[in-house]
Order: sequence, then C-alpha cells, then structure tokens
Amino acid sequence: MPPALDLYSHALAPVAELRVLSTEHLVVDLTLGLGTVVHDYLAPGAPARRREPESSILIEANAG
Repeated sequence: MPPALDLYSHALAPVAELRVLSTEHLVVDLTLGLGTVVHDYLAPGAPARRREPESSILIEANAG
C-alpha cells in the first residue's frame, strides 16, 4: 500500500502543497537521554503567562 498523508490548506502555512517523496517504517526500542531544561515555567519568580482576553471570558463562563 502506498504511503498517505492528509494535509489541509491553511492561510499562514501552505502545508497542503507538500508531497510524500518516500517513506520508511522502523520498529525500534528507543530510550532518549535526560536532556536539558531550557526554561522552567513553574520555578519561583518565573514570569506569569499573560492571559488572552478570549480565554478569560471562557474561564468565567465555565466557572459558573
């Protein structure tokens, strides 16, 4: 069976124009290393994320 990929048009990213050139399927046992923390959003003193106006309306509507 040939490979398939469903992509849809988007105004900011023309991903629907991509083509599948080749595919490969591997079955592996993979363990990733621990990596490095780039930014800890839960650390004390970390800047609070700004809430968008639409999200605050949804939170108030769902809270009641």
